[in-house]
Amino acid sequence: MPGRPARLPAAARQKSQAAARSFVLSYFAAYNEAIKNPNKAQLIGYGSGRCAACYSHGGKIEVLLQNKWHGKSDFLDLSELKVTQTGDSSVVVQGIGHELPARIADKRGRTVLVGPDSRRHYRFTLSWTHDRWFLDAIKTSATI
Repeated sequence: MPGRPARLPAAARQKSQAAARSFVLSYFAAYNEAIKNPNKAQLIGYGSGRCAACYSHGGKIEVLLQNKWHGKSDFLDLSELKVTQTGDSSVVVQGIGHELPARIADKRGRTVLVGPDSRRHYRFTLSWTHDRWFLDAIKTSATI
């Protein structure tokens, strides 16, 4: 997704481990907001062309838009984020994702879907390109 993230915090704009963690948190803050107020523009600039999960997230927002649905709450909460691998221009950030029992509502506010309430391990691969971070991959594994 081309462009720069619209609301990328200053803490996520540096080539450091702390900035990489902040970048991941910023992406999911934008994703949660895009669920509540469907708008794919919220996610522009976070994913590289290699991030299949980023495209999947955009697809979920598209379904909400097509059906005139919206989320009533956050979808995901991240905790225990830590950098586990570093390279010259890449890092791996891992943590726990709590997939919240988010409610999806129709245009009248009636609940049409309820998300899972589960915890999973998340692994984010980021690359530093053109003086900024990009998400290359988001992988989940084993419910906790």
